Amino acid sequence: MARALPALGARYLPDPVRATTACRKCLAIRGICQPVPVHRPACHLICSRHGQWLSAAGLRQLDLTESPEIVIAYQRSHKLLRSCTPQRLMIAHLAAERTLREPGPPVGAPRPARPSQRWRHRLRQLKTTNPHLGDPLQDELIHAAIYPDALEQAAAAITAQHS
Repeated sequence: MARALPALGARYLPDPVRATTACRKCLAIRGICQPVPVHRPACHLICSRHGQWLSAAGLRQLDLTESPEIVIAYQRSHKLLRSCTPQRLMIAHLAAERTLREPGPPVGAPRPARPSQRWRHRLRQLKTTNPHLGDPLQDELIHAAIYPDALEQAAAAITAQHS
């Protein structure tokens, strides 16, 4: 029980965890209609079986069926975890996401061609696929839309550190 719910007093956790809600489609298959709070490894953001973005606890999940590149990027993240720790991947990913959200690149910093248009297009796609979601999920929508580009930059940073 302590490993499933770290807040109940687990002394050792191998990886960072985050509070979220179990995939609603996985729950529905088991006949469960209510949200079930869970602690998942912090790098596990998606139910790749059902294409659901597992938002922070208490927020609705995002349907990713019209944005397969997000799920593909998530699957690539598992390959990255073979060569680095979850903490290292998370730090590299957060740094990359921060640079992508900024309006312009820092002076002298290389950046992939037109990343802002790619994630902004994904953001519009996610808003179309999830019309029932409002302002409370705006940050989750942006986080999901940026995910593939940020992961690409994080992978490049991690690979450069290994070289």
